[in-house]
Amino acid sequence: MRGWFSVRMRAARGCIHEEGGEHLSGCERMIAADAIRSIIDGMLQRIEKHPKGQADAINFRIDRIEEADIVRINALPIENRVAATVEEAEEVAIHCLKESCISPQAARIGVQLIRHLKSSMRGAMILDAESGVRLDETESRGVRLSHMDCEDEEKFLSFLRSHGLNGTKTREALILASKASAMDGYLGELCWSDDPGYVSGYVASTKSYCRITPLKNHANPIGGRILFVKKGLNIPKAIQFLEKKPTLVIA
Repeated sequence: MRGWFSVRMRAARGCIHEEGGEHLSGCERMIAADAIRSIIDGMLQRIEKHPKGQADAINFRIDRIEEADIVRINALPIENRVAATVEEAEEVAIHCLKESCISPQAARIGVQLIRHLKSSMRGAMILDAESGVRLDETESRGVRLSHMDCEDEEKFLSFLRSHGLNGTKTREALILASKASAMDGYLGELCWSDDPGYVSGYVASTKSYCRITPLKNHANPIGGRILFVKKGLNIPKAIQFLEKKPTLVIA
């Protein structure tokens, strides 16, 4: 086999997602054919060591990606902000969102929507950046950003290290945020992880990826993602881009 392939993994507790299983973990790569086996092995090792426990169902999907369908975008510039408390970090996040033309009302609604989730969503909520009204109709599933990776792994990791960052979560978050920022009508994003031991989150815009610590308390297993968009956005078209458009991020 030659060319690019999308490799996606989803793990659930109880049973598969489609039968009501509890989402445990998900990850994906866009890679050359000769790397498929090693990537799958790495994904299995990742789920075996997951901090939220053991999976009962693990699904893999592998799809060929045509070169002509791939869009390439630059990675967002990185900023780091450290706060003394979660409450202070929330205010930093709201300030960053306001700088991206997101209303204070919508920014605060976004923070509270994630803060009051009873369980983590697999995807993102899409909110009107002025009113804070939710625009997608995906309910507890959310819009799952997919079909993305960095084009050159070594260059991308070197880019992260130049900002004092490393680790799988930061790598994946920057790729995802960079892809989302290329969507028509996008203004910003707020996210923090569902990993109980990972307390950093971020605010992204079309201009930067701002990593903020701590956006949640240690041992909190709930995370979420909000995309803020302009009024009048074609939501089905936006979801099609986020979930289906093959994207490689260049550092």
